[in-house]
Amino acid sequence: MKYTAGKLTTIAHDRRAFGERANQSLGNAPGRTSAIVLQRKALVFAALSLALSACQTPGFNAKDLEQATAQASETQVIEGIRIEPITVAALQPQVAKTAPIGMPAMDSDAAAYEYRIGVGDSLGITLWDHPELSDAPVAATGERSAAPAGGGRTVTAMGTIFFPLVGEVQVQGRTVGAIRELLAARLAAYIKNPQVDVRVAAYRSQRVIVTGAVHSPGVVTLNDVPLSIFDALAQAGGAAPNADLSDVQLVRAARSYTLDVPALLEFAVSSPSLTMRAGDLLNVPDSAAKRVHVLGEIRQAGSYPMRSGRLTLADALGAAGGLDAATANPGRIYVFRRERDHAVAHWLDAISPATMVIAAEYQLQPQDVVYVAAVPFTRYNRALAQLLPTLQALWQTAITSREFR
Repeated sequence: MKYTAGKLTTIAHDRRAFGERANQSLGNAPGRTSAIVLQRKALVFAALSLALSACQTPGFNAKDLEQATAQASETQVIEGIRIEPITVAALQPQVAKTAPIGMPAMDSDAAAYEYRIGVGDSLGITLWDHPELSDAPVAATGERSAAPAGGGRTVTAMGTIFFPLVGEVQVQGRTVGAIRELLAARLAAYIKNPQVDVRVAAYRSQRVIVTGAVHSPGVVTLNDVPLSIFDALAQAGGAAPNADLSDVQLVRAARSYTLDVPALLEFAVSSPSLTMRAGDLLNVPDSAAKRVHVLGEIRQAGSYPMRSGRLTLADALGAAGGLDAATANPGRIYVFRRERDHAVAHWLDAISPATMVIAAEYQLQPQDVVYVAAVPFTRYNRALAQLLPTLQALWQTAITSREFR
């Protein structure tokens, strides 16, 4: 539809006349119209004030947290949360806590270790100059194997073996040397100056069990060579990728011991001090139960496992993709942790690249929450974005009202 200039002028004139009549019918004077405009401006101002006051992180008072952090040259307490700065001095107690403690109840003297014969073991006995009484040659390989070798005499359930001339001999619980002396003493009644040699043909009586997050869980057989905890893990194929070596459980004589294997290696605890005994059970737990949670202004928020029970603050931030360069405040990195009956927020100011060295040394604990705060302008923009639909509605209302005046 086309309109001439004269037609458009007539429409505009009619529209103004309609607006004047509407104002008169409502009883609006010029002062009344100004009051309505002031009310609209007041609504817009109130919305903007609300946007500015909303610039804080939901869930806790970010303003108080920021103020406390700014003054946190020493410990501060805000809303029941103790805020402590992460410094080099704060790392010293952490290092001390990782040192392995003494475990006298489970130590063994490997230097005095001697294998003692048990039920199921196979013995090879040689009597020199008397091949008719000797066992066939035995291939003693020294390997940790439960397979029997040929020519051996198996220890019965009664703990005995049979040998010609002397009959049943009690060997269970004795060392090879003690059995050699016992046989020589009994054969002396039949043979002058008997020369006896005793060796283990197959080790089958003493075992330890390795279970959990290892490549080949199962039974490891003990022999005449002391078996350390590290040896047992190696015999089981080594730790699986999901293994938590910081919480290895050793069950011995109905008692359980917790071993931090990385700490034992780090502090050079010798293998002989951790010798396995017959009947021990070694369990390597899964690391899935030990996780930290990374939230806030990072690229990939989520929960991350602690490999071998260890994860530093720098590792956690790296696993989450690092800080969001556009919105993160590197001066406000927090680690929230529950300690007994209260919460603690450990704060790191990582504005200086040198402080990331501290983050690389700071050890996290299971269920820690790492939170990276946003810069103030980011919080303002997010609050404003939430109020934008309201502001647009107010603006549209003002335009519509003006058109009908």
